[in-house]
Formats: sequence, structure tokens, C-alpha cells
Amino acid sequence: MNRLTVRLLVTLLTFCVGVVALGGCFLFRERRQANSATQPGGAEQPQSGGGTPQPRWGEVLYPYLAQHTTLVALPELRSTALPKEDLEVRVWFGFGLTPLEGFILKRAGGQWSALHLVGDDYYEPKKVIRKELRPPQSGWEACWEKLAAAGVRTLPDSSEIDYDAGGKDGWGYLVEVREGDSYRAYHYQFPELSRRAEAKRVLEIGNTIGNEFQLRSFNAKKVPDR
Repeated sequence: MNRLTVRLLVTLLTFCVGVVALGGCFLFRERRQANSATQPGGAEQPQSGGGTPQPRWGEVLYPYLAQHTTLVALPELRSTALPKEDLEVRVWFGFGLTPLEGFILKRAGGQWSALHLVGDDYYEPKKVIRKELRPPQSGWEACWEKLAAAGVRTLPDSSEIDYDAGGKDGWGYLVEVREGDSYRAYHYQFPELSRRAEAKRVLEIGNTIGNEFQLRSFNAKKVPDR
């Protein structure tokens, strides 16, 4: 075998190794990008419906809400767009060792309405009581202004602030807000144990609902200072 033949073989072998290495790099990059889209903390988080990134608590709490809404034939709010001028607010209270309660305030075609939902079991509900509520004590518009002033449309999720309460399990509030095609939600665990102003506003939302619609279970309980 002469020198020219050896050179050609070495060049061909080097070229083949380079092609294989380059292909391996592309494959590794594609797999890494796919994994980052599905793992917590990756570049993209799972979607909650309508293109909205799902909060970290969503994997556990959204299916729990669906258990209740399915029993009363209500659609998931996060995946149900509304007409531009309509809105719907769902305030959920519980998630501990007591049955979940839900308060639903709607404005559709300029008309207000409200519902109260109560599950029959904190773990595996088989029945949800649905009750149409009477108009609030101060009137629909005044009640809505109180809720809006408390921040029902604008409060951040507790994960977005330096929240000083919470834990792995326990009661709290979860608020969903749908205005037209816009949806957002936030969750506060043990807000009565927090010194954060945002937690106090969540309790104000609950108190407003409790006082306006005579739903005393939504009113804040007194807890000792920490």
C-alpha cells in the first residue's frame, strides 16, 4: 500500500469520525431541550390552558378542583375563555382536612350572579352541593369594588414573593380570575399565619365574601401572633 493510499484512508476515516461526532452533538442538544421542557425549573413549564404557564402547585390542586367542578357540570375556568366584557372569579377555601368550598362570582352580559359550592369529603368527594346565592348586602357593583380594592384581580402568587407561611399540606385560599381570554390564579397557604400584606389582602377577600353573602366559613379566624 503506497503513501497516497494511506493518506486517503486516514482522511476518509477522519471525515467519518467528524460526521458521527457532529450528529451526536445535535442529538444530545435535542434531548436536553426536550427534557428541559418537561422538568421543573426547565426553560418551559407545563401549560395550564390557554397558553398560561402552570404554577408549581397546579399539578396537585388543579385536578382537585376538577373533581369538584365535574360533579356540578362546571367547566375548568383556566380553559374557558369568556366574551370580552364578561368576568368570572372563583375563590376556593380549604385544601386541608375539611371539605373544599368554592365561591363563584360571574358577570355575563352585564348581569351578576354568585354560587356557593361545598364538597362532601376533603379527600375523595362524591357529591358537591351547589347553591345559588342572593345578591350581596351592599349590591353587586359595590361588592365587586370591595373585592377589586382588596386585590382580587392583581395579587401575585405566594411563590412570587418572600412568603413567610405555608408548608407541604394544609388549608388555604386559591383564587382564579378569568376576564375575557385572560386567566390568572394564585394560592396562599395559611395566610392567617403570615405577616405579609398580600396575605392580609387575601383574608380581606375572604372576609368580604363571608360578610356580603353570609358565608361565615370564609371569614378569617383569629390566630395568636407568632
